[in-house]
Amino acid sequence: CTQRLVREEGLRGMYSGLGPGLIGVTHVAIQFPIYEHLKATLARRAGKPVQDLAVQDLLVASTLSKLVASTITYPHEIIRSRMHVAGLGPFKGVGMLFSQILSEGGPRAFYRGCATNLVRTTPSAAITLLAFELINRKMTMLLNEESTVAQLN
Repeated sequence: CTQRLVREEGLRGMYSGLGPGLIGVTHVAIQFPIYEHLKATLARRAGKPVQDLAVQDLLVASTLSKLVASTITYPHEIIRSRMHVAGLGPFKGVGMLFSQILSEGGPRAFYRGCATNLVRTTPSAAITLLAFELINRKMTMLLNEESTVAQLN
């Protein structure tokens, strides 16, 4: 598959959609601050420290942060996939594709498939962040216990 791609499109074909893909990292720059803000808000409302939030609170924060970040950044997915299909090189054709998508379907065209994408990606993101939080809590607890034992000796 890789050999065929390089043969038919050249080495540049390997990087088709790279520009919008790099822009896609903004997703993380949106998701994590929202996640941390939601955790802090939920903890404040519950009158407890963030590290004591219940599993369901962590799931709410992770799910909502993923939904918001994915919805905001979804148009880049449309452009990136169209660039890849069209065989456009990195950072080339973004403006043309943007105009073409807009003229074909208006602003809503940038969100075609968004709901399906959210249904597909949100559960795994929520579980991943939950697992991170729970493992981090356990490791912190174990390290604190180990530190206490070392101080006693």
